[in-house]
Amino acid sequence: RSAGVFDPLVEVLSSRMGGRLPDNVHVRLMPNNAQEHYWGHTVNVLSAIKELLQLQIEWRWLVRLHDTFYPLHAPEYLRAHLVAHPHTNFIDVSPWMPGHWMAKDTGLVYCCGPWVFRVDGHTFPHEEVERRGFSWAMGIEWWVITRNLALYFADSRLQALSDLLEHRVNVEETFWASIVANIPGFGELVAEPLVWTKLRLTAAQRDAGLSPDQPTDQEMHSMLRSMQSSWGETFFLPRVRPDQGDDIMRWLDNGIDRERRFYEDSARSARPSGGSSTEAPDGVASMSLRVGDPEAPDSSEQAGADP
Repeated sequence: RSAGVFDPLVEVLSSRMGGRLPDNVHVRLMPNNAQEHYWGHTVNVLSAIKELLQLQIEWRWLVRLHDTFYPLHAPEYLRAHLVAHPHTNFIDVSPWMPGHWMAKDTGLVYCCGPWVFRVDGHTFPHEEVERRGFSWAMGIEWWVITRNLALYFADSRLQALSDLLEHRVNVEETFWASIVANIPGFGELVAEPLVWTKLRLTAAQRDAGLSPDQPTDQEMHSMLRSMQSSWGETFFLPRVRPDQGDDIMRWLDNGIDRERRFYEDSARSARPSGGSSTEAPDGVASMSLRVGDPEAPDSSEQAGADP
């Protein structure tokens, strides 16, 4: 978030990765104010998308995660799942709910460099935008999207809409879903997010009032039972804290190790005798780490019609 922590962060990460960051790990300063619920939090992600698209890596999916998320599966499992669902975006696109707290809070926001504040006495023209044909939607901001959808998000022809939405409060859980809901002729699939989230009426298990529940060792068994039916399609747990989730992380790590061994054994058994192994041409990108082979089929096709 600031230059004061950037160099120490890079130094720590480098020290844990053999003295230098790998070529597929990029650490960047956030170019805008990253306060939650305001535009800078969203436009920082747009900036990262544009930078990833400029890299000489033809990745096929982009994974956006919170820095406290913990994996349920090995990277090889995630890649196999994505390859089995081509042209699929795992993103929450829920219909607009007038009674939701986000619908009730339509404050007007003004951004000025590193500063952001609400404009007293004014509201965002939410209903007017809807009357002009824009369909509002909502959804959590953690997603896995295809390269085609990333290209659409980064298209400069959406700039006028972005210039408008930057003045809306709670934009990060409105922007992504609303864009997807309004793409003309969108020809890709939309599936449920790969993140486990549970929001109970009590805030006892949350570190912030609007955050999902934090998994704890005390509730590990009930949590795992609730996830049993969707385990194969759930990839990340939100906000796991080391002081409250050590047993959960150890249990998950054991499962990840089993999956890694499975895919390593499968790769060895599939390798032609006397030949060398060839990775499948599929790649996954994230805001800080890309998993997978850099080669991928051409993805110059657009996500849908023109913005």
